[in-house]
Parts: sequence; structure tokens; C-alpha cells
Amino acid sequence: MTPRIEKIFLYLFVFVTGAVIIALELTASRILAPFFGNSIFVWGNIIGVTLSALAVGYWIGGRLADRRPEFDVLLAIVFFAGVYIASVPLFFRAIVDGILLVMGGFTLMLVLGSLLAAVILFGLPLALLGMSSPFIIRLMARDVATTGNTAGSVYAFSTVGSIAGAFLSTFVSIPFLGSRETLYLSSFLLLGVASLGLRHKRKWLVAFALLPILLWILTADQPVRAREGLLFEAESPYQFIQVVRADNGDLQLRTNDGWGVQSVYRPATSITGRYYDYFGLLPYYLKTQSAVRVLNVGHAGGSISRIYTQTVAADYALNVDAVEIDPKVTEAAKKYFNLSSQPITIYNEDGRNFLRRNTSKYDIIIVDAYSQQIYIPFQLATAEFFDLARSRLNSQGVVSINVNASSGSSLLLLSISRTLNEVFPYVYSLHVPQSMNYFIVASGSPIDFAHTQKPVSNPYLSELSQTLARGMMKFTAKGGEILTDNRAPVELMTDMTLFNVQL
Repeated sequence: MTPRIEKIFLYLFVFVTGAVIIALELTASRILAPFFGNSIFVWGNIIGVTLSALAVGYWIGGRLADRRPEFDVLLAIVFFAGVYIASVPLFFRAIVDGILLVMGGFTLMLVLGSLLAAVILFGLPLALLGMSSPFIIRLMARDVATTGNTAGSVYAFSTVGSIAGAFLSTFVSIPFLGSRETLYLSSFLLLGVASLGLRHKRKWLVAFALLPILLWILTADQPVRAREGLLFEAESPYQFIQVVRADNGDLQLRTNDGWGVQSVYRPATSITGRYYDYFGLLPYYLKTQSAVRVLNVGHAGGSISRIYTQTVAADYALNVDAVEIDPKVTEAAKKYFNLSSQPITIYNEDGRNFLRRNTSKYDIIIVDAYSQQIYIPFQLATAEFFDLARSRLNSQGVVSINVNASSGSSLLLLSISRTLNEVFPYVYSLHVPQSMNYFIVASGSPIDFAHTQKPVSNPYLSELSQTLARGMMKFTAKGGEILTDNRAPVELMTDMTLFNVQL
């Protein structure tokens, strides 16, 4: 290999390693999401492990390069990293299942479990890849006078590679191929470029570089997270999605770590027996007697809109708009939850953006959105959002939101209620029996939950109205904090709630 060809190859080499580093970081979040969720805490662990591993790699790589500045040593390091990455899809489930078994507690599992998993699965290959940059600088440095230029060029090519890896992983390989396939592709690139460099051993190394392709063929049909009753599994740009048949025959939509149920479908009835049903009572407390316009933000599989279109529709003329940010969730709901039969209009976009651009007026705005399995998106829980929502209500309209909380003294529950109270003078809440759900209703005028404005024809909903009459409490601003776009620590508050549950 001539000096010029060698120089071009080294720049290609550092470009590939830079691309793979960022691809691993992005893919790590998708690999861990089905088990630990995709919260800011999980992301913090991934970023922290990535930076720590790279720092270790830079340090060791620099020392090793001074002791053994040999081209084959560098290629062997990266080749081993490629082999390790190819094996991650084979053993990650065993590793994660072991961590879940040992960690036990939910809050502890989210924080420490995801950290340990990130270290085991991605720490070593990231450290090995981190060794490449100082190694290449050492190999390319011919003159002290140009060392700075050489180092700058190497880091520039590495960064350009990371940029390419970020865009290709985010917009191509992860959404269209999958997380495991992205790992196999990353492994193939590393093994391929290392094999080209180790030219005198190319015969068997090139064959070894085909390992990711073989492993991809063997694992292509395996579910990412196997569970009893699994009917459907998919990854989207937003989350990991599963449809599961429960023991009682219900179809359940679960996302990311799957601890909560996002939607329930019972073919024979619109009634779910869960907190979703309470939203169906809202029209009966409005002063309108005929037509009702509803907006459901966080539509998921359509459990709430189904109650309206199949049960409430007996008493009211309805117009239902549904906002669901993830098109793949909507596709799954159409296939498994009979969503196509509902006479509603579905918008696949962010709920707040929809309200901002859509100036239509509604009688009821329902917020039941969870972007990372257990966390309410902070942008849908701030004073600014609730102010926007109120501007889209008719004069007697209401906003209703579902909040998961361990008790009525939960900081999350108190803060969301207090924030609503900054915008609406009347805020009411009910603890849904035998659950961690709190049904909250906010209005510009008082609501008498002891009496409906119109008789409830459905016996089950009529029974629930008695629960509202007995348990709906008006919020008084004691405790909590006002959430704003500038500061809304919803995830921290949620984890504090979960920690209280453990206690």
C-alpha cells in the first residue's frame, strides 16, 4: 500500500469508526427501551457510558500507539470491536433479563439497570473504537511541525463520519431496518474495513466479515422482547410497540418497557373496565344537550374514542378528532383494534403542535399521552400548554387529563393540578378505584358532579357517574409547583412517585 493510498484508507477508516460510534449510541436507546423505557434518565446513562468509554479508549489508545505504532494492531482492535457488536443481538436479552431479575425494584431498575446494561453491552466496543483516533494520529504523524494539522484532519473526518452515522441511523437504518439490523450493519462496516487493511490475512478475515450477515439471517424472525400472548411487535421512530393478548382475552397495546397498558380492546364491547371509561362521562356534565365536539390527545389504540363512538353516541351527536404522534401505533390499532371502524378523524402529529395550528373549538379536550411509557410529555403538562388548550375550548368546555400517581399527595399530581388551576378556576380530581390513575377535569365554570345535565343511558356509565358523584374533589392549591415550559421536571416527579410505591 503506497503512502497516498494508506493515507486515504486511514481517513476512510476513521470516518467509518466515527459513524459507528454515533450509530451505537443511538441504537443503544432502542435496544434498552423495551426493558428500561426511553426516559431522560436512560438517555443520560447511555450518553454517560458513551463518553466514559471513549475517554478510556482515547487514553489507552494513545499509550498503546506510542508503544506499538503498528497498522495491524489498530486493525485488530477495530476488528474485535466489530465481532463484539455483531454478538450483542445474540446475548443482550440474557444480559438484560439477568439485570431485571437482580435489580427487582422498578425505580432502581430504570436507573441502575439501564446503566449496567449500557456498560456491559456497549462499553467495551465504544472504548475499542475510541482507541482508533489517537492511534491513527500516531500512525499518520510524519513531522512534529504538522502534527496539529494531522490531528485536526483526523478528528474532522471522525466527526463527519459521526454526522453521517447520526442521520443514516436516525432516518434510514433504525426506522426502516431495525435496531438489530443497525448493529449488524455497523459490525459489517467495521469488519469489512479492517479486513481490507489486514491484506495479508484477507482470505479468512473477509469470510469472517460475513458474520453479521449470517447472524442477521439467523435472528431476523426473533422478537426483540418475547412475552406470552405476543401478536405484534414493531419499532417506530418514537418507540417500541407490542400488541399482546392478555389472559382474559383483551388485546393490549404496550410500548417500550411494557409496564403499562396504553390501550385495551374488547371486541364485544367498548367498555374497558379501566380508567378510560371515565372520559366517556364528560359530555353528560356539559350544558350542551345535543352535539359534542371532542379532541383526544394521546389517542394510541383508540380505547377512549371507541367509548364515544359506540356508547356515548347513543345520547349525543359526536365529532371526534384524535391526535396520535406515532403513525405506526395507528397502523397497529387499525389492524388489531378495529380502529378503522370508528367514525373519527386521526392526526398523526404532536398534540401541542396540532392545537397550535388548529383553531377549531372543542367542548372536550382529553389528554392521555405518555411519550416514554410512564412519563407524561412535559410539553403537555405546562401552564403554557393548558393556556393554549383553553383557547381552543368553547365557553363551557373542559380539559381532562389522566395522571398516574401513588397517592393524592403525589408531587406530580399536585403540580399538574396546581398548574391547571393557574389557567382554569375550577379543577376536580378523582382517584380511579383499584388503580394508580387520577381522573382530572378542569373548567372555566363550576361543575356539579352530583348531577348530570342529561340522563346517562348506558347502565355501566351511569354507575360510574355515581362514583364521580361520591369521589370527585375540587382542587385547592396546597402543595406542588407550577410547571412551565422553562421548568417542568415531570420525569423526576414520576420517578419519585414510583419510588414511593416501592416503599
